[in-house]
Amino acid sequence: WQVAFDPAWGGPASIEFETLTDWTQRPEEGIRYYSGSATYTKRFTLHVEKDKRYWLQLNEVKDVGIASIDLNGKEVGTAWIKPFRVEITDAVADGENQLEIAVVNSWQNRLIGDRGKDPSERFTQTNIRIKDEWNLRPSGLLGPVEIKSD
Repeated sequence: WQVAFDPAWGGPASIEFETLTDWTQRPEEGIRYYSGSATYTKRFTLHVEKDKRYWLQLNEVKDVGIASIDLNGKEVGTAWIKPFRVEITDAVADGENQLEIAVVNSWQNRLIGDRGKDPSERFTQTNIRIKDEWNLRPSGLLGPVEIKSD
């Protein structure tokens, strides 16, 4: 998976994820403390049977739980409750496909990342007191991502 973050909020412009894991478990500080939107991109090949319907099934979407999904440049839906599932029949191609999944998390992780930093080094400016007992919230698209048919 190629994952694109917003560098203005401390994330890398693009990075490869071998597996779909929680951002807070990543070694990169810019991902571990990232808050905002990130887009996952994956190319895949699929043999499509004309008499079947196809569904994209996401395992988990953390922390806000909203995923906007495009397939082959066509918006196919937004998954925001379990099961995180959208129909892709009208967008899936027989052969090569490109999937894009945009997920968003809250700003708690960025606030925690900024905690204790000099104001000039922070990404956020807020009057909210960032409490010591706050923990990072699991974030991102957590695998597996599957295509199912019926």
